[in-house]
Amino acid sequence: MAVPHDPAHHARLSYSWRDENWHLLDQPATTVVLLNDSVSKGESYATPALAEQAFWRAVTDSLLSHQERVLTTAWDGTEVGLLVDYSTGLFHLAYRTPNSTAAVSHTDEAKAREDWEETVRTLLAERFRGWSIWRSNTGGWWATRHAAPNKAEAMSGCARTVDADTPARLAECLAEQERRTRTAAAS
Repeated sequence: MAVPHDPAHHARLSYSWRDENWHLLDQPATTVVLLNDSVSKGESYATPALAEQAFWRAVTDSLLSHQERVLTTAWDGTEVGLLVDYSTGLFHLAYRTPNSTAAVSHTDEAKAREDWEETVRTLLAERFRGWSIWRSNTGGWWATRHAAPNKAEAMSGCARTVDADTPARLAECLAEQERRTRTAAAS
């Protein structure tokens, strides 16, 4: 499908990473995701919501395909990366989960790192409900259950608080705690 040139001027959403550009257009008649200015091709979607999902999926897939990451972590189909585009000095935070994708650019490295940490905490808390997640001032990752384990859970090795060096390792610990909780409930 041909789309008008100068897509950034007509776009509802635009995102740039290195030499790649994405533009979400609502015109012509159907919503179009333009994947790259140099090839000027797009794809039609039935609804704006589907087009926006495809837009962010294309952006995050491209960002997360690069290995030059400032910070990165992954667990259970979730991936969070912070990358830097040295040509522009922009930091790009991108994440994908089994249900969503997102990306944002930052001009300030400290703010980008803070947002990466907050995104990781939020995604861990969404995945492991019933736990409060935080990072210590020494860099360790911690989680505490909202409710203390009952006697059967404690006998099955359920802990009130767990810690790990990385978010991915904390996710492994929390998955193990879920398994132990299920074992205790089945006993």
